[in-house]
Amino acid sequence: MLRLAVDVEKITRDLFRQLVMQLIHWFTKNSRGENPDSMALLNACMEAAASSAGPLRDFGAECTAEFLKYSIKHLSAKSLEENPLNVKSLLKRVYQFCQDAGSAKRVGAALIVNRIYKILREEESLVDQFSLELLRNLLDSLLLAEGDHPALGSGNLTKVAIEHISKIIKKKSDLFMAAKATRRWFEEGRKADLGSLVDWLFEQFGRVEVGYTHQCMILFIEFSSEFTTPRTWLSRKLAADSDYLISNLESARFQETPNGSLAASESRTWLMHYVAALEGYSFLCDCGAMEQWTIWENKNSKMIDLIDFFFKTFANVSVGGANTVLTPTEVVRLNTLRSTAIVKSFLSVQLALSKQGKGRSKVSAIDGILGTEFFGSIASCVFRPAAVGFDMDSEEVKQHLPERLKTLLRLLWENMAAEQKKVLLKALGKEYWGSGLDIAAADAKAEESMDYTVYAHAVGGLALLEDVSMFDAFIDATVQGKNYRHKLFSSLKGLAGATEPSNVLVAEKLLGLCLKDANLVGKVWEELLSIGDAKKNEDGLRFYHKFSETIHVYVATHFPSFVQATLQHSRQAVVLSIVQGVFEYLIANKLRKQQECLSFMKDFTTEAIFLRNLAKQIDTLHGRQAVLQLWRKIFQFDRRILQNSGNSDLNSILTSTFVLLLRRGDNLSAKNEALDMVPWCLTDQKAASEIEELLSDIVINYFPMSVTDLVEGTTQFNDYVTAIRKFLNTITISPNTTLPIVRSLVGHICRDADHRFANHMKKAIESVVPRMDKAYIAELDQYCFKFLQNDMYPMEVRRNLATQVLLPMLNAMQPAYVRDIFVREIATIMKGLQEPASGKMKELKDQLIKKATYFDLLRMCYDRLPLGEVHSATAAIVVAFHGPNATGKELSTAIMKIGAAAKNERVPPEEPKELAPLRLIYHQTAYITLASVINTTQKDKKDFYNTLTRAYLFKENPAKGEYQWSNLIDVNDDIRLRSEFQSELERPMLKIRMEEYRTRSALTAPEQTGRRAIQYLSSMYLADSSLSASIGFLGAGSLANTDGEDVKVPKEVGSSLGGGSLLDDLGLGSALSQTIRSESEQGTLDLDFFNQNPCMPSLMEVMGILHGMDPNPQAGSRVDDMPPWMQEVYRKMTEADLHINVRLFLAKLLINQPRVFLPFAEAWWQPLAQLIADSDLFSEGCINYFVQDLAVLLLVWIEPSEHADSGRTPLRPPATYENKKLVYDMLRTLSKNAHHQTKSVINNNRKIIEGFVENWKDLVIPPTEVIYGYLAGQPVEKTKVLTGLYLTSTMAVNGIAPYNETVVGSLTLGEAAFNQSLVNHLTNRYKDVYGPCAEVIGQLLQAYDSRIDDSREELESLVQTQLSALGALQALAPDQERFVYILNRMSVAFPRIVGLRAKELLFLLPRLIGPAKAFCLEALASRADHIEHLFEDLAAKNLLGILEYRDDDCQTYALVNLFTIASSLTWKQVSTFLETAIRTFASHPSARCRQAFYTLIIRLHAKDAQTPEGGKDAAMTQLLKVALLRGLGDADEDIRRGLFEYVHRDTGFAAANVFSKMETIVSAFYAPEAEESFLGYGAYFLLEATKDSPTYLANLFESGLPDARFADNAMDIDISWANVASMQPLFAVTQDSGQVVRHP
Repeated sequence: MLRLAVDVEKITRDLFRQLVMQLIHWFTKNSRGENPDSMALLNACMEAAASSAGPLRDFGAECTAEFLKYSIKHLSAKSLEENPLNVKSLLKRVYQFCQDAGSAKRVGAALIVNRIYKILREEESLVDQFSLELLRNLLDSLLLAEGDHPALGSGNLTKVAIEHISKIIKKKSDLFMAAKATRRWFEEGRKADLGSLVDWLFEQFGRVEVGYTHQCMILFIEFSSEFTTPRTWLSRKLAADSDYLISNLESARFQETPNGSLAASESRTWLMHYVAALEGYSFLCDCGAMEQWTIWENKNSKMIDLIDFFFKTFANVSVGGANTVLTPTEVVRLNTLRSTAIVKSFLSVQLALSKQGKGRSKVSAIDGILGTEFFGSIASCVFRPAAVGFDMDSEEVKQHLPERLKTLLRLLWENMAAEQKKVLLKALGKEYWGSGLDIAAADAKAEESMDYTVYAHAVGGLALLEDVSMFDAFIDATVQGKNYRHKLFSSLKGLAGATEPSNVLVAEKLLGLCLKDANLVGKVWEELLSIGDAKKNEDGLRFYHKFSETIHVYVATHFPSFVQATLQHSRQAVVLSIVQGVFEYLIANKLRKQQECLSFMKDFTTEAIFLRNLAKQIDTLHGRQAVLQLWRKIFQFDRRILQNSGNSDLNSILTSTFVLLLRRGDNLSAKNEALDMVPWCLTDQKAASEIEELLSDIVINYFPMSVTDLVEGTTQFNDYVTAIRKFLNTITISPNTTLPIVRSLVGHICRDADHRFANHMKKAIESVVPRMDKAYIAELDQYCFKFLQNDMYPMEVRRNLATQVLLPMLNAMQPAYVRDIFVREIATIMKGLQEPASGKMKELKDQLIKKATYFDLLRMCYDRLPLGEVHSATAAIVVAFHGPNATGKELSTAIMKIGAAAKNERVPPEEPKELAPLRLIYHQTAYITLASVINTTQKDKKDFYNTLTRAYLFKENPAKGEYQWSNLIDVNDDIRLRSEFQSELERPMLKIRMEEYRTRSALTAPEQTGRRAIQYLSSMYLADSSLSASIGFLGAGSLANTDGEDVKVPKEVGSSLGGGSLLDDLGLGSALSQTIRSESEQGTLDLDFFNQNPCMPSLMEVMGILHGMDPNPQAGSRVDDMPPWMQEVYRKMTEADLHINVRLFLAKLLINQPRVFLPFAEAWWQPLAQLIADSDLFSEGCINYFVQDLAVLLLVWIEPSEHADSGRTPLRPPATYENKKLVYDMLRTLSKNAHHQTKSVINNNRKIIEGFVENWKDLVIPPTEVIYGYLAGQPVEKTKVLTGLYLTSTMAVNGIAPYNETVVGSLTLGEAAFNQSLVNHLTNRYKDVYGPCAEVIGQLLQAYDSRIDDSREELESLVQTQLSALGALQALAPDQERFVYILNRMSVAFPRIVGLRAKELLFLLPRLIGPAKAFCLEALASRADHIEHLFEDLAAKNLLGILEYRDDDCQTYALVNLFTIASSLTWKQVSTFLETAIRTFASHPSARCRQAFYTLIIRLHAKDAQTPEGGKDAAMTQLLKVALLRGLGDADEDIRRGLFEYVHRDTGFAAANVFSKMETIVSAFYAPEAEESFLGYGAYFLLEATKDSPTYLANLFESGLPDARFADNAMDIDISWANVASMQPLFAVTQDSGQVVRHP
């Protein structure tokens, strides 16, 4: 079960995971300890936690935690304290896991503890009882983990568990100060308290298991600190027993001295104890518990002797070799142990030298150690660390060993006597000179085979001696050392050209050593880097690039020295490269080497002269590029260098050089590279004005007059875009450089209102203003206002500055700053708005722009500030405008008065047209400001708000010549919206659009229940895809094809299950012609033209507020039922002479806010329908997206509601003449514009028309002349013909004749001519034309069938004539296929047509192949029950061959034919095909064929059941039974469900009782041939009866798992068998016996 709970299948996993948890919840209720059932579950969970499978292991730990959690829940507080049963059982098993030799169970124990610690810590009684014991067992587990491979993770997991438990003990430390009887002891013989635990932990210090010992040390510090300090604790112990420390770390471990070699086992054991002792002493010294001299002065301590013994015996002994008996792994382990011992020994000596007590000699205590062997070990570690066991490939060794040696050597050199120093130098010299490590003496040619890494370590040792100031003494102590530094430099020169990695490494070490010598640094610069010799510049660059890192480190730490050496040669390329490289090195290590970076910058900022010399290279092209890169790196390294340097000369050099870089770029691309430094250079006040001048020069001379002058994608365009983005980035990077950038760009970006980068400028300003200080904001806004009022600049540019800089700035700054600005400027703004209109053209133009700008500013004021700041007597802005005696309303009143006058003004007709765009902006800004003022000041006053918005925002007064809407919408613009569905990649989405409008109207889609009564022409002809069928089965729901259009089938064909037709249930009607709807709708096309009108957002906000005040208005059909403001909109929109642009704008209000207008749809539909009818006024002969939005809005209003009690009735206008005329005009326009070259658009358009026709049948008059134009137009265009056919189909299936003589207009068109134009297309060359044409003709014949006139006969006569002309019997194969296909399509809606041509179809059947044969069979199936002797004819045409031949379509429709005529077949006839059918279809791979087959079986089985006993054929009965039973186990769910329903409904099985059902199942429903599925369907039939229970749908539990609870229920149950042991369940002991009535 646990394994299933972590199964890969989600269903299995979810099911069994919940089941396991529920079992845990149940079985933790046991009342006895070690209950078998509970323990079985616990053991399973814990064994899972110890599994090797990761998911199972984690889940096992989780289950164990759940077990503990619910065990605690089921226990009282008293039980937890006295006898926590399951807790004991669980922890006992955890302890066993901790002690297990195998790592798996120890890992499991750690995982369990890491899960349960959160549960344990919440119960103080459990913490008190078990924490110490649990910690001890975890430490034992860690001890055992020392032998595990690190990859197993046992040690790490155990350490995490120990950390959790130790935190609990520390948090609850007060509990453990004293021992308790209830607490479980952690070791026998000790008290169970914290003090005893600390004692025990200290005793573990000397163990050789490193990880274990370290953990004990950590716990010792943590726990001892809870009641004392480690130093005090140890002092008390030593006071009681002076040898306490020694006895723990030394006595028992060093009784005997090993005599064997280092490889001997006793030597290795001694060495491990030696390391452990040193580690213990070092730890105590490091944590402050003791001083090192405490050990050295203790006479009983053997540590000095042990250290001396180690260095004399083991430290310098070689391990391994040809004669060794050790394996390579053992050699590595022994070397690691030996090197660890060396480091620990050095550390002990280091502590002795650095932490001696006052008045004590630092060396005297360790004189016994400082001998030849000790110094020899130091020498080996310095020059040949690998020889004494160090792994020089380890990064840890490389990093820490040199530092440890430096510290030790420095302390020794400072504290040793002269004689001891000589011994040390002698040992170093012996190791270096005597071991052949002298790199100066190495002959590279003779020793090419040597490992130069040895020399690398040796040279590293020399560098180490140089760092501790011992190098001179070292080389002076020997003869070989004379002039040795120069010899080393010569070696370096010899290796300078080396390419072998080991040689390069040696050379790099030598270079580092030479750079440490002040006398050699100059030689390095001159001879190796060729500084001073321009001719060898390339050689110097090669050397620099090879050893760049070493040079960078030196220059970064000795920059003044480098400057001194290179100052006279700073124009050399190598010098500049070095400086650049140093900055790159420091940038890359900025976080890791912060102190080094700070030191370098301190030195760098003092070397202004050097920087000036470097800058002089700017004169050449290469030098300019190098200086540019250097300057960029300087600013990248320290962006605030100009503020932080404190060196005016340095700042001057940096900025002046930057100015030169910016000035000397000969093209925009070159200048772009320097523009990156603008944000930081502009912060220098002395250079800011010059830099700003240069930036302005770039804008003037290098930027185009207009972006359109450049071709996108060219170099010039890309350079321009890069430059302007860097300008704007300067604003976002450095807020206090905004003003210079704005001044530079204002003449460029603000030249055009729709500049490509205008929005980028706005975003940059909005992002940076919140980071500006108040003073800079004031400076910026004062510049903007001064610019705005400066008549030297064109008014257009000034307005653009306001919209692109000033308004974004006001929108982003704090409200307090906005208030201060308007207090200062309100008088100027209001004065400008109140100026009378000028009579001069130029002045009037400027006035309009200025007033529009001022309106924008006032709108921002009211939008950003709270009501009290703009509409109260204490408002500073109102006082600044009116004076100290203001009442608070003066400013708002004045703005509303001015705004109303502006938006309503009557424009003189003689005014020049060039002012019209400016007037429009002026009116719009006035309107927006007016709305903002009303929203801010009045939206909390419902009645007053309604009145004001109606009066000021919606109402016009023609009597006074006030026409606001024509002022707000551009009536001079000739709007021509084209279709935006121009490609297959931009297909319309009618469904998505409908859903969107439903959502915005707070409506839901109507529920589709059952089959649609109307079957439209399939959309396959517009799908540009192959034919495909979609099959359903046996009452499985509506089997509509995927575009919502069901397949029309003959009504005469009854369903085997009753209700609906067989072909409908099978989904086989017209199956070959069905198709998955082309999912062409790939995006919602939104109309932007009207939404971009600035007034639209304000109107949406106002309408939202108004609707929020009355969210559920009373619906009505009259104008007077509407809210007052809506009445004004309606009256305006229905004006007879209203300009089309205004009508479109007002219609857009409905499109944007459909929910607001929904209650009044009965009134609003007419203006919207009229606008659709008039769409030619604003369209280019298409259904554009605006028309589609209007149509979708109407369709949402007219579609039925999902719920009958929703309170909304679908829109159904009365069938008056006016309404019919309006709907006709609308449909005529839609039909006329429905054609498109893209088929997906035609498909979209015809669905719009279908929606209106289907829902408004009573209002529809067909647009006959439009349809006829499509059908009879010349030349013949396929898409136009298809459009006409779909329009004809739409009318026909809704019972509307497409021909209406009252609307043919001037056409001399009769119905016969109309029909002939339709029939003519049966001879069209394209199958996707004559196919739908035939289907439409069938729909028309069906529609005409109910008419009393001769329409059907006339049309049928034309069709029969055309069919006869095809000459099916004598025609060629293509014409025969056309003949079959036409009849097939006609039969979809009018199957009677097949009856007249059945013989011809049967004659052609054997000749046809592939789809043509399937079409033929499908056509015959539509009228099969009316065709005489059909079975005999089919049998004669090789029926069995058709059934057996693998053509799914032919097989399917052959079965459909048999199904249709099954009731008239004799059993003898059935016997001719039944066995073949069962053999072929029972295991057919096609589910569609099996569906048809089992439907036939059902029909035959029902026929057999109705046959009297004397007339039955026993063989047939058995065959049908077996086939039916096998179908009950079919793989297809639809087939199984259909057969189950048949058995229940038609065999009387459902009415039987349980016993009768059981009897039926094991007798009538069993057959050996179906045995493999018998258990499946048998169980299903039995369980099916549970559905009849009244409580079948009731939930078993009030809430789901794991919160579900079993309720105790008193029941009278006979359990007299309970005392029989064999019958007693395992969990019986846990049951509550009080709830059951027992019978004896």
